[in-house]
Amino acid sequence: GPYALCRHPLYTLSMIGGAGLGLATHSLLLTVATLLVQGFLFARAARDEDRFLAARFDERFVRYRDATPRFWPRHWPRQGWRNLIPETLVVRPMILWKAFVDAGSVMLLFALVNAAVLWRELAPLPKILILP
Repeated sequence: GPYALCRHPLYTLSMIGGAGLGLATHSLLLTVATLLVQGFLFARAARDEDRFLAARFDERFVRYRDATPRFWPRHWPRQGWRNLIPETLVVRPMILWKAFVDAGSVMLLFALVNAAVLWRELAPLPKILILP
């Protein structure tokens, strides 16, 4: 799956989403600030997770860590994406719920950004904060 391409694909995709959300605000400052904060938080979390997994899975994880980049894949699958899809999948409801809430929070943030843009453009209310 995606963990064969990089060790932390969720963090990678979250950073791409954060960049997209920042760009949606049309603010270079907010985009850069989002990427810096996410980069710091995800790098720290990835380092802690790698340390935990190395202690738990000893040599197996060390081999995986040495062969797999942390955030960005070095190569893409040549056989196509279908080979990365497993035949069966175990779903844990609490983990699925957490993923749903995480995705929902990003969508809520996107909706709030769009609401702020509409407020700025349509409402005769005073502008509280203008981002560069």
